[in-house]
Amino acid sequence: MEQLGYAPKPVVVVAGWVGAVAALGWVLLIDDLPGRVMALAAVGLLGTLALLGTAVRPRLAMDADGLRVGRLRGTRYWPWSAVHRVEVVTSGRFGRRMGMLEIDAVDPDGTERLVVLTALDLGADPVEVAAELDRVRDRRSR
Repeated sequence: MEQLGYAPKPVVVVAGWVGAVAALGWVLLIDDLPGRVMALAAVGLLGTLALLGTAVRPRLAMDADGLRVGRLRGTRYWPWSAVHRVEVVTSGRFGRRMGMLEIDAVDPDGTERLVVLTALDLGADPVEVAAELDRVRDRRSR
């Protein structure tokens, strides 16, 4: 079975880089200090998110053996036996219901991990990704 992967959509990553460059231009052109501080914060935030979207691809990958979560400091892998829960949790944000994929897993040393991924992280609907995770895991157990 081949590996399935999920990552932020390229258009979103490019928009982050464009926004960071635009905010940097704002920093260089604006004269007032509070505006410059705000623009600098926008450069930092957009640049960090764009870097994360560029460097960590795929953000989530799965195959018959287990799943991998990409991070800035490398990839974390768990076999299916170490993945205890996959659930989509919804909450209200900015007047909308937003789904987040929660994955509970246990490291070989016994450390419990909670991974929370949004639709932006995955480039797909968390409900669909959770269903695909369940299908892949169920195929493995047959």
